[in-house]
Amino acid sequence: NLLISRSFSKAHGLAGLRIGYGVGDTDIINLMNRVRQPFNVNSIAQIAAIESLKDDEFIKKSRLINDQGRNQLEIAFQDQKIQFIIEPKIRFIGEPGEQATMFFLDPSGNALEFKAFNDDNQIFAK
Repeated sequence: NLLISRSFSKAHGLAGLRIGYGVGDTDIINLMNRVRQPFNVNSIAQIAAIESLKDDEFIKKSRLINDQGRNQLEIAFQDQKIQFIIEPKIRFIGEPGEQATMFFLDPSGNALEFKAFNDDNQIFAK
C-alpha cells in the first residue's frame, strides 16, 4: 500500500503547470485512474516536464535555493522556540539516502516531518 508521488513544482520550476507523477502498486494506480479527471495534464505540461529532466544545471541551482530556504525555515522555527522531536540535521552523511530532516509538532499537536534528500535516486538505496 505504498504510493510515492513527486511534483515538478520546485526543483524543475514548473509549479504553474501542475504536473507530477506517482509510482505505486498496480492495484493502487488502477484505483486512482478510476477517479482522476480525463485529460488532467495537458501536452505542453508533459513536454515541459520531459525537457526539464534534461536540465541538470537548473536542477542544481534549484536545489541550492531550496537548501537555503530550508535553512531559513529552520532558523525561523528555532527563533520561535518551536519544540523539535528531531532537531534539524543531516542524516546519513556521505551514504546512500543522505537527507536533511526535522520533525516537530504543529500548534494542534500533529507531528510534521520535513525531509530533503541529497539525491532522489538514492532514496531506497541500501
